[in-house]
Amino acid sequence: MYLKYSKIAFNKNKELYKNRETLEKLRNKISQIENNNKSNNDKIISQTPIIPLGERRIDSSLPWGDFPKVGLHEIVGDTSAVGFAATIINKISSQNINKTILWCQSRRNLYCHGLLQFGISPDRIIFVHSKNDTEILWAMEEGLQNPDLSIVVGRPYKVPSIAGRRLQLAAEANNSLALLINPQTDKSNQLHTNTVNAALTRWHVKSASSLNTQYHNKPSFPKWDLELQRYKYSSINLNKQKIRKSQETSWQVEWCHETHNISLVANLCNGSTQSNKNQSKIQNNG
Repeated sequence: MYLKYSKIAFNKNKELYKNRETLEKLRNKISQIENNNKSNNDKIISQTPIIPLGERRIDSSLPWGDFPKVGLHEIVGDTSAVGFAATIINKISSQNINKTILWCQSRRNLYCHGLLQFGISPDRIIFVHSKNDTEILWAMEEGLQNPDLSIVVGRPYKVPSIAGRRLQLAAEANNSLALLINPQTDKSNQLHTNTVNAALTRWHVKSASSLNTQYHNKPSFPKWDLELQRYKYSSINLNKQKIRKSQETSWQVEWCHETHNISLVANLCNGSTQSNKNQSKIQNNG
């Protein structure tokens, strides 16, 4: 009887040893995969072409250190989303003065002369007025394969996940930049819940008051409440990167027509803003 129980105990210990050995191998394998993913992410970040948006605190919140100028980016908001997109277009197009911009949308509500305030000449833009979202997304994907285009912009109401994935892959394959400007509401004025998971970054933009109280509430520079909602490294890693709680993700920014740059709006002690102070200097010097 004693030998029988000893044999059973020996077999259990042997099986437990094998389980521990298997578990240790699995842990080593997982650790190796995690290290490879980390090195791949670091390699992706270091190889991604970038360009500064003009405000250091915003650029430093991105894992690339600046704004990636290759890939798909999503901008959600009211009409101010077009303004923020225009600031990005200004930065990219200033480095590609010989290339054209493709702008695709179904609505005929784009004020072309307003783009001049952002340093973008309408002569450099090819406008595509499509019947529906399907045509917009098709035109964008075709445009991303054209080396003579510096930026491809689209304003659909809804982007299927497969279409967003195709746009991101096309942008990466051709070293192109695509901007998706999505409205806050759909055609029936319902709150938009559609997001493009394949996009490298997702921004939410909301109009902010730009009235200058020092000059009888005359309009000042355009101001927006800007929020970075998420980012991811590339289409290779489809997992959303969680933004740290300590990370700065929301800013109030303004666009300056003279410098063609965005800057943070800093509140002063008297309730006015730094932009009002700067505008006062401009008018006094003028």
